[in-house]
Amino acid sequence: MKQKVKIRNFLLNHPHLNPYKFGRHSITRTIPYVMFRLPTSKKRMSPSFLLLGGQKCGTTTLYDQISRNKQVLPATMKEIHYFDNNYNKSFNWYRAHYPLKTSEKITGEATAFYLFHPLVAKRVKKIFPDIKLIIIVRNPIKRAFSQYQHNLRLKRENLTFDNAIKMEETRLKNEPILENKLLFSHWFHSYKKMGCYIEQIKNWLKYFKREQLFITSLELLNMESQNTMNDIFTFLQLDNQNFSISKEAENIGGYKEKMNKNTEIELSEYFESYNKELFSFVGKKLW
Repeated sequence: MKQKVKIRNFLLNHPHLNPYKFGRHSITRTIPYVMFRLPTSKKRMSPSFLLLGGQKCGTTTLYDQISRNKQVLPATMKEIHYFDNNYNKSFNWYRAHYPLKTSEKITGEATAFYLFHPLVAKRVKKIFPDIKLIIIVRNPIKRAFSQYQHNLRLKRENLTFDNAIKMEETRLKNEPILENKLLFSHWFHSYKKMGCYIEQIKNWLKYFKREQLFITSLELLNMESQNTMNDIFTFLQLDNQNFSISKEAENIGGYKEKMNKNTEIELSEYFESYNKELFSFVGKKLW
């Protein structure tokens, strides 16, 4: 115990040291994490905001832009996955991912699966009832195809896009939603369901007030970068800064396969009512 206190005090006196980042992967991070960050977890900041997703909607880009504000200190990694896959771990485990406490700055994290996971909103409410929530969405047809291409590259998908769309309901129906994490197909094969953003937002509104949510889109982030970031900083009660967001922010790249026109029309019809309700809720078109 004395050794643990010595380590903690040393780190508190040397905040520039972050041995947690010595390794890129979870296995190589485990030892420095347990030795150096966990003992100081109670001295660390709690998040002022969560960027909830959705997946393949530009969360990485947006979190990077928010973190460039001089009043924001980022977490040790973008996606901590505490409220979905790691909820069985202690709160100190979660807090250990954040910077040491300071009264002049704020911190937060971005886990793109939080928006979609049906249990996360209730879990966040229990710990952080007054937290600010940021949601970034995207044309759901483009999002679905982007997710599919990403799955192909990582060998998580062996169907054509057309067949993956047709098989989605069957794949999800055969998987239960577990208490601690969702199974494979809910995570990777929810091409249509993840794009029904308004349904996911309604779940969050069961636990949080409308004024705690800021909703934007990848399209607005690219077309109206400065105004969008200024609005976000105002929402977070931070000073505005000048930004220039590259088109590379979309993280799309060129696809060898093009979407079948009939599938695109089918998806457009499927998402039409969801998009219309979302635009009405937000008060403007998002793409």
